Amino acid sequence: MAEFLKIAELGTDDVAKINGLEESLGTHIMAYKPGLQMADLTDEQIQAVKGIENQLDVILLAYDD
Repeated sequence: MAEFLKIAELGTDDVAKINGLEESLGTHIMAYKPGLQMADLTDEQIQAVKGIENQLDVILLAYDD
């Protein structure tokens, strides 16, 4: 399975640093760290995920703990 990124857990000071950078750049920033293992889904399960993605117009990630 491939390893992907997950949203980083940040302290108040870290969030403030990123918020300052966002403000100076005029953009939005998300902080990630390595750690997610994507779930090993069957073709049928993948189609079920894609169906919900299409219905909700989102991207879903199925992963194991």
